Amino acid sequence: MAKPKATPKTTAPAKTRKRKGVKIEAVALSAPEIPLPNLEEAEQALADAVRADGGALIGAYREPLGGKNLLFVAVPIDLVEPTSFQRDVSDSHVRKLVRAMDKTKRYLDPVIVVRQGDKYLTPNGNHRLQALKKLGAKTVVALLPARVGTRWWREHVVGSAAAVFLPSRLRFDDGKNCAPFDAALVLWGATDEQVEHVQAAFDGAWLASPIAQPSARSKLQHQQARAS
Repeated sequence: MAKPKATPKTTAPAKTRKRKGVKIEAVALSAPEIPLPNLEEAEQALADAVRADGGALIGAYREPLGGKNLLFVAVPIDLVEPTSFQRDVSDSHVRKLVRAMDKTKRYLDPVIVVRQGDKYLTPNGNHRLQALKKLGAKTVVALLPARVGTRWWREHVVGSAAAVFLPSRLRFDDGKNCAPFDAALVLWGATDEQVEHVQAAFDGAWLASPIAQPSARSKLQHQQARAS
C-alpha cells in the first residue's frame, strides 16, 4: 500500500524587521517613476545656476527611499570644495583611489555636492575629489540635492512673516563643526517690537522679510502646512 503524499509545508513570507530607532518608510516608487522628465521652478533655477557656473545638467530623478529630488550634474572641478566638518584627507586612501582609477580608466562614483554661493561644497566625496584632481580631471560629476525650500519660502514667508537671518552658521560639537547652510528665524504674527527683540539677541543678524499683513491665501496655506 502506497504511503500518502505528505502535504508540503508552506512558509509565511519573512517579515522585514526594522532596525531600532529607524522611522523612515520607503516611498515605494517603481522604476518608471524615478526619472524627473520635467523640472519644477526651484529645480529649474538650480539647473540654470549650474549652467551659469560652467556646468551641465545630465539628468534629474527622485531617489527611491524618500522620494527627494536630485539633479545629476557635471561641474568644473575647481568650484568644488570639501565642507569644513570632514575628516582630514588620508594620503594613502587617495593613492589607492588614484591607482584604481588609473587601472580602470574610469570614474564611476559621483560625489555629493551642495551649491553654496559660487562654490559647491561636498560633504561626501572629498577623497574621490582629490584623486580626480591628481589625475588632472577638469570636471567632476555629482549628485546635487534640489532643495524645494525656496518655493515653500515664497508661499509661506514672503509677505507673511518676518525672517531674521543669523549672522553666522550654526555650529556643533563644541564649535568644531559648522553647518553647510545659513540659518534664519521665521516669525509669524510677531509685532515690530518682538521682531526687534529677536534681532537684537543676535549681534549682526539682519531682517530679510518685512512684516506684512498675510493674505487669506497665505493664512490658509500656512494653516495647512502646520496641520500636515
